[in-house]
Amino acid sequence: MRTAAFDRRRVWLGQVGLRLGEAPHGPVPAPQPVTVMPGKKEEDPQVENLALHGARLPIEIGVPDSVIEYYKSRGLEAPQRIQATALIDSGASISGVNPSIARAAKLIQTRSVGVSGVIGTELRPVYTASVIIPEYDVHLDAIDLAGVELSQQGVDVLLGRPFLKFVTLIYEGRSGSFSLHT
Repeated sequence: MRTAAFDRRRVWLGQVGLRLGEAPHGPVPAPQPVTVMPGKKEEDPQVENLALHGARLPIEIGVPDSVIEYYKSRGLEAPQRIQATALIDSGASISGVNPSIARAAKLIQTRSVGVSGVIGTELRPVYTASVIIPEYDVHLDAIDLAGVELSQQGVDVLLGRPFLKFVTLIYEGRSGSFSLHT
């Protein structure tokens, strides 16, 4: 059985003892400053922007194509798609839309879902939408988006893993770029 004991100089686990800050195979070398290659910028603004703000892109959002066809078949004017800013978040288990954008795009609520956050779980509306990303020729129809407040993140739409299962995301951190493919 292992026992742990601590004194000011050593941490002991059984019979092995190391001084604090010491690696098992000798002292840890001090960090060395990064050498900047001649002609290279120390910080690339594009790399910093992607690292700080994430994969953001302009999109068009609106009701699903089937709803547009229904309106047109009845001789009615269909709701127009609107421009929005999206953030791709591979860590998000849901995709979401700011409620003000859902209202402006005239999205139709199809159900409700419990969304967990820092303050607990809250019942939120779910809208079915068409999301178009013109820059990458991506058109996803009838994707579910939970109505969540995103204005503090500076985006209108959050595209999480439910969106990512339909596309390939290539995130190039070193160059400060990303791309999408269907």
